[in-house]
Amino acid sequence: MFVQSKTSVERTQTTMTAYLQDLLGGGPYARHFADDVVMTLMWTDQVLRGRDAVEQMINYLHQQAFAARPVLKNSFVGEGQAVAEADFVGKHSGEFAGVAASGKDVNMPYCVVYDLDEDKITALRLYFPVDVLLQQIGAK
Repeated sequence: MFVQSKTSVERTQTTMTAYLQDLLGGGPYARHFADDVVMTLMWTDQVLRGRDAVEQMINYLHQQAFAARPVLKNSFVGEGQAVAEADFVGKHSGEFAGVAASGKDVNMPYCVVYDLDEDKITALRLYFPVDVLLQQIGAK
């Protein structure tokens, strides 16, 4: 069932631009999340709830398990929704999926779908090809 968003395309674009600038530039990106934001890791049944939990997962992926950064390739915005296509680029620097830090380079495409309401991100659905990542770090 489609629910009409309260966030116009222009407001969605403004929020997403600020969020991506903070995320890519190491700024306070979590300020763009609603208090009750939900992040779904689409390759698992894992769902994270709340600003702190979502920020911790993003930090884990970008700073703990990997020394990595997203390289934005495309973004698309609609009323209260956005999609970002990026490459995950860096080094495997900490434990991930039971695999100890290998120091190997990683570079893989991924996608995030965002829902927004009233200038805040309320949901993120992360499509992350973990099988590719595990292969790159030598797990398979």
